Amino acid sequence: MAVAVFGSRSVAIAFLVYDLLELGSLGTRRFLTVRDGVAFMLLTAYPRTFGGAGVPAVPGFGAAAAGTDALRLVLLLGGVALVAGFALEAVARTGPRQGAAPPAETPP
Repeated sequence: MAVAVFGSRSVAIAFLVYDLLELGSLGTRRFLTVRDGVAFMLLTAYPRTFGGAGVPAVPGFGAAAAGTDALRLVLLLGGVALVAGFALEAVARTGPRQGAAPPAETPP
C-alpha cells in the first residue's frame, strides 16, 4: 500500500512541476484547483473519522482529526478562491488597456 501512496504522490508532484515549468503560475493554480476539487469530492464521498493515532498516510503527523468537515471546507474555499482568481485575471486580460490607442476607423 505504501508503494501506491508514494507512487501517486510522485505522479502528482511531477504534474505540478510540469505545470509550473510549462504554464507558470496559471498552470500551478490550475493544478491546485483540480487537486482541491478532487480531494473535496473524495472526502465528501468517503467521510472518515481519524483516531488518536493521527493520519496514517502522513508519518510524523501526530495531530488527530475528529473528522473531515473542516478539511472539506478549506478545500472547497481554496478551490473557489482559485477559480475566482482565474475569472478576475481573465477579465483583466481581456479588458481595454490603459494608454492604448483606439482602433482606427476606416472610411466606408
